[in-house]
Amino acid sequence: MLLAELREQVLHANLELVRRGLVLYTFGNASGISAPKISLLITTNPDPQAFVMASFVGQPLGSGTAALEQAGMRLGTVSVAAQPASPSASAGGPVPTPAQPSPGSVIVMQSPAPGQKVVAGTNVNFEVQP
Repeated sequence: MLLAELREQVLHANLELVRRGLVLYTFGNASGISAPKISLLITTNPDPQAFVMASFVGQPLGSGTAALEQAGMRLGTVSVAAQPASPSASAGGPVPTPAQPSPGSVIVMQSPAPGQKVVAGTNVNFEVQP
């Protein structure tokens, strides 16, 4: 259909609206106005890169943390594994101060576990022995 034919049909349709009492007054012809063309591109974010979680158990905390960050993951919480009570503490002796993790502490457990699917940026939690 040509533009001239379309305008003619719109004009007749507008006049019919007035004849039927559906429109009391109209001004101009909207079909004579050309609207700008808009191009719109919609995309989704790509899925983050997935990895299989490596095992850091048995490694020193310092080197495990460096390898973790190099792989694009983040260090979450680091906790010290519970130590068995010493005989002096159970006999009423001084209670030892809790050990603090250091770069030389050995990783004994991790979460997520080795072999699990993880994505870049995942927080990895370690439990260490001082």
